Formats: sequence, C-alpha cells, structure tokens
Amino acid sequence: MSNRHRWFFILALPFLLLLSVPCFAHDFWVEKAGGTLKVIYGHGAQRLSYDPSTIKEIRGFDPKGGQVQIRVEKKKEAVTLVPEGTVSALTMTVDDGFWVKTIMGLKKGSKRGMKRVIESYQSLNYSKAILSWSEAAGNPLGLKLEIIPLANPFELKGGQRLRVRVLLDGEPLPEVEVESIEHTRTAKTDGKGIAEVPLSGEGLKMITARHRMPLKGNPDADTLKLISTLTFGGKGEGK
Repeated sequence: MSNRHRWFFILALPFLLLLSVPCFAHDFWVEKAGGTLKVIYGHGAQRLSYDPSTIKEIRGFDPKGGQVQIRVEKKKEAVTLVPEGTVSALTMTVDDGFWVKTIMGLKKGSKRGMKRVIESYQSLNYSKAILSWSEAAGNPLGLKLEIIPLANPFELKGGQRLRVRVLLDGEPLPEVEVESIEHTRTAKTDGKGIAEVPLSGEGLKMITARHRMPLKGNPDADTLKLISTLTFGGKGEGK
C-alpha cells in the first residue's frame, strides 16, 4: 500500500466506522406508571427527551370501542395523558419530522442543500397501548400502520408466543419484520399479515413493526419511514 493510499485509509476510517455502527432505533409509546399515563420516547430502558409538539393525535377507547376524551397535558419535554373515563386502549400518532443520514452521521432536518446524503426520510410513528383486554383492544383502531393482537396478551406468560396481525391502511401487510422490546427481529408476517412473536418476561412488553415507502417528488426526503408499536403488560394493566 502506497503512502498516499495509506493516508487516505486513515482519514476515511472514522467515517467507515460510523457507517458500520448500527444506529439503534428509538420509538414512542404510552406507559402507565403509578396511575399516570405518560408518553415515552426511547429505546428499551433508555428514556430520552422529545418535543411535545410532534404528538399530533391521541385517542382513547372504552372496552366497547367507544371514544373516551383524553386530556393531554404538555410540559416542556414530556406529555401526560388524563382519560376522562374508562380506557381500555389508547392510540397515538407522532410526526417526528425529516431526518438525513450523511457520512457525518444522522441529523434531523430536510435533505435540501445537504451534501453526501446516504439516506433521507420522514418519520411517522404510531402507537397502540392496551390497558385491559376488550373488544376494542382486539380490533383495528384506525392507525396507518397498526399491530393487532389476535389473542388476549394478558393470558400469556414470558416465553410464550402472541399472534399479531400487521395492517397498512387497514390491509394486511406481508413480509414485514416484527421486533421485540429490545429491537430483536423475532418474526416476519405471512401473506395475511400475521406473525407469531415470542414475549419477554415480566413488566411492559413492546412489539414493533417498521415499514418504508418511497416519497416521490418530495424535496425534503426520499422515503417515508413508518414505525408502529404495540404495548401491554405494565404494572397494574390487564385488570
């Protein structure tokens, strides 16, 4: 190797390492803690701050599927939810904006004017929290990308499998990978959008599905990144 090539390799090494290191995905979900419902952003046990204005819609459902008013209390970097009635399930839509990945790393914002872009996308996040098993919890609740449990998850123990169906715009989504709470790819949906997902042990359980779609003619990003989470099993839930 010539000195010229050697120096090029040394200078490029940090960028090569940056591209090879996996970037852990972060999700939004609703978690019950001490009788309070909070919107969480993070990865596994990690909790991160977020902009409350990114939360665009939160809907509550009673056991029969009727709508329950949810009071949204937004603070500087957190959101607390106060249901005005009995809630069996909650859904949430979050627009996390545009993101660009360059050789310098991941940055929030449009790809306009950016150089050496590796990928760019708009991130839309959807979340369903099941607080108790009911008719509403087992039916579609209108999210663009939605995970539906096909059995009562509160009757299953850690290590057992839960059958879920993944829908995109209300239709079964085949060949999409489904992850566990630690972002381990544990299953892939079949032609009917169904997958069997192994559950973790005690505490909150999260199932995640991710799907990408092209954004044609969009000057800010090349793809639309959809993320959907299904959570259940927190302290005091399922009763």
